[in-house]
Amino acid sequence: DKKQLMAAIQNDLIIYPIVKDAFEQADKNKNGFIERSELEACMKEISKKLGCSKPDQESIEAEFKKLDINKDGVIDIKEFQSFVRKNLLSIVEGL
Repeated sequence: DKKQLMAAIQNDLIIYPIVKDAFEQADKNKNGFIERSELEACMKEISKKLGCSKPDQESIEAEFKKLDINKDGVIDIKEFQSFVRKNLLSIVEGL
């Protein structure tokens, strides 16, 4: 049910392994950060798999700025987890 899903998304023991796996797949150079070029590659790959049009440079830049909460020019695992959690909660709330 919706309450259980919300609780699971808030639980770090449940969500962190999922986030970590996705983060490691996006972090192509394995430096512990997702750089702009890696986010771009990830967004293009997801678009292709979903059969959507490729994101334009404006969309990629906007998404990167949204994810880079501390504005240090890279996305760390905590920023990525916050993004994933927020989006999953939003999806579940819409159910």
